[in-house]
Amino acid sequence: MATRPASLSAYPDLANVDGSVALSRENTHTAPELVLSPSLLSVRGSKGYRMAKCNFGAHQGRWYYEVTIDSLGDGGNGNARFVYHLGLGRDLGLAALAGLDMQTRTKYMDIPRIGWATISAPLQAPCGMDVFSYAYRVQPGTLFHASHPLPWPPGCDADRYSAGLQPGDVLGVTLYLPEPTADQLAWLESHTWLPSSTRGYAKIEYSLPLPLCSAGAQIRYSVNGRDLGVAFADLPLHLGKYHPAIALYRDAAVTANFGPQFRFPPANLASESTVPLIPLPPRSLSTAKAVAETEVAAPLRAAALLLMHGEGRVFPFYRVRDVCPGIKLPGTVSHPASAVTSPTLGRPFKSEPPSFLSFSLADPSSLPAPARPVPLSVEIPVTESLPAMLPSEPPLPREDAVDDVLS
Repeated sequence: MATRPASLSAYPDLANVDGSVALSRENTHTAPELVLSPSLLSVRGSKGYRMAKCNFGAHQGRWYYEVTIDSLGDGGNGNARFVYHLGLGRDLGLAALAGLDMQTRTKYMDIPRIGWATISAPLQAPCGMDVFSYAYRVQPGTLFHASHPLPWPPGCDADRYSAGLQPGDVLGVTLYLPEPTADQLAWLESHTWLPSSTRGYAKIEYSLPLPLCSAGAQIRYSVNGRDLGVAFADLPLHLGKYHPAIALYRDAAVTANFGPQFRFPPANLASESTVPLIPLPPRSLSTAKAVAETEVAAPLRAAALLLMHGEGRVFPFYRVRDVCPGIKLPGTVSHPASAVTSPTLGRPFKSEPPSFLSFSLADPSSLPAPARPVPLSVEIPVTESLPAMLPSEPPLPREDAVDDVLS
């Protein structure tokens, strides 16, 4: 009998990138075959399944983003390409596709898979292919994790989930990650690569079994504002830093929206009037920076986490830069946002300073005062562009490519 391996090789988490929350152009986050719009919010597929991830990830909190289905390729929007149907042994045009049953027609539709993934989820593959990602396939509606289609959880809107989406539909995606315990924080820190590391960015060994998030972690979806219920909950989520993830097959195209203006905002969505935006710190170490960090940022982060964990409020994902700006290794205090070297391209990009929260929601005495947010006049423009120093040429391909298969 074959023995179960004691570990697996995968990439460590990365610090968030300083800039607007958007799909990333780094080849640690997005497959080079995908075509990103100048806004870094719209993406079109190419060839087999390829994945794009957001430049920011979160290790705790309740987060929401939307994805509009722009195109389902040949089978969904009528692009001029014919396909060959092996079962009938002849070319089928788009008119013929319309007469086929959904299972057969889906073979020729360019189907997105949308959900959440850690940095280790391979980019040359669909979201939900391995243990590092969770996805909803939009046609026909199917949940995927570790390459397995999963049964619909009890209590969810299984009929609407199964019906899937069409071009023009808006998929709402919500993630909840409970507050990590001290042991979980230590594990996250030990599996994180920082620009200051003397070791190049490469795969590390993850001991098996992988640790799980605390009880209560879940992923749920909505379609055009209709809540479909929890998709992943009974299946425990692995501990990690999760990024919004979009996998596209062939010519499928979608547009992501990380906020603040949503087409279908959830009823429990928190707004800037609830917890003001945290002002960006000055670009140099100074008294003003220290004051902003201790007297403004920490109380606002505490208030946001109290709302997410204690009151069930969901935050637009662009606010993740306020609550989860990065990872703090033991002994570090706070650092300014500074130019560092890309782990894959050797070029400068802006990396958010490491800063794990040093207080615990389980211990109210550790929360910085005031416990509730104070009014602020400073706001972060959500239209702020990513740093111009990001590389313009296509990044190098990942080494762990998989075959172009539609699963």
